Amino acid sequence: MTVFGHFSAGYIGYAAQRACRPRVAGPASGVIAILGGLSITLGYKAKIGGWLNRAVSRAVTLALHNFWAVTDPMMRGCRSRCS
Repeated sequence: MTVFGHFSAGYIGYAAQRACRPRVAGPASGVIAILGGLSITLGYKAKIGGWLNRAVSRAVTLALHNFWAVTDPMMRGCRSRCS
């Protein structure tokens, strides 16, 4: 159900802080994730659906969750605080 968040203003606003063209990329990733999920659920071309979901999750991870670019030591997690 979280795939429908790709169409919400909150997700698009978060993407606007991180990525370019969030009004296109957010809904596009949502549509691709829905198609991939339906493909797997219905068993129709499930391998292609799996690859679609894999592609979306990798693209979203690289674009929005780039933890390696965080410069604030408090936001980097335990590794920087504990050493």
